[in-house]
Amino acid sequence: MASRPVLAAELALVALTGVAGAVLAPQLPVVGLPLAASALGWLSYRFGYLPAALGALLVTGAATAIYGSLGAAAIVGPAVLAAGPLTAWALTRWSGVRVASVLGIVLFALAMIPIAVEAYTAGVSVSGLIGGVVKPIVDEAVESALVQQPGNVQQIKQVGETFVRYAEQLWPSSVLVWFGLPAAFVVPVVARAGAALGRAVNRPPVLPDLDLSIHLVWPVIAGLALLAAASFTGRPEGLLWAVGANLLLAVRPMLFLQGAADFAALYRKANVGRIGRAFGYALLAASEIVVPSISVLGVVDLFANLRRLPRAGGPPPAEASV
Repeated sequence: MASRPVLAAELALVALTGVAGAVLAPQLPVVGLPLAASALGWLSYRFGYLPAALGALLVTGAATAIYGSLGAAAIVGPAVLAAGPLTAWALTRWSGVRVASVLGIVLFALAMIPIAVEAYTAGVSVSGLIGGVVKPIVDEAVESALVQQPGNVQQIKQVGETFVRYAEQLWPSSVLVWFGLPAAFVVPVVARAGAALGRAVNRPPVLPDLDLSIHLVWPVIAGLALLAAASFTGRPEGLLWAVGANLLLAVRPMLFLQGAADFAALYRKANVGRIGRAFGYALLAASEIVVPSISVLGVVDLFANLRRLPRAGGPPPAEASV
């Protein structure tokens, strides 16, 4: 009897976390999906996958009621189901990195379904749909900027047109990163819930030991080749450029993680505390926004294995230099 209030408190916290995550998932998936997954993952390992699936339906219903639109259910329901009980199930069978990779692709596909349906219903391409959504926002920003700087009419309008054009061309990588990247956060929180409950789960490696597949270099090579071909054809922003740029932007977050892992290994070797590491990671993210230096380091690490981590088919690891 003494354990009943504790269980009730746990269930209440799980319910609140799940609903909060489901509400945030459509607009801020990198926060909402890990929140919902932490609750549904706990339910999966504590009570089973079927109760967790029922929990996914309940938090989806709550989010739909809060949004007041059935469209929210089409977005939230499959996403939290994949991030929660399906991820919990997969982690008992596959490696954490593999689960994160598959989940990222699944979340991207789920995000594309309502976008494609809306474009088809409107009778436009996905690029046209994205442009139609972005253009009014950009036009409003341009008008505001013209009020502040009336002497730079041509430059400001050109910037606005360029932004809309890039939005229409780079939407595949944008959607993939926005909805696929949360998988990198979902898998660790679900695995942690399983480990805390004593379940045998395949936890992803900690950041200093993270070593992604060497096959990530192929999208980089293809993307750079397409950008070079676009410049030679005299259409620097045509189809070849769009495909090449999307390839590079899609793989960039994973290359950033590979490069950040090198710094994480340095922090661990230097016994840097949590606050220092958090500050260091924030600086890495800020620098990556300006110049893709960390992702370039990630490419180098894929080839050179700077941390001398053991790799399949490779020689025995030497003493780590990073």
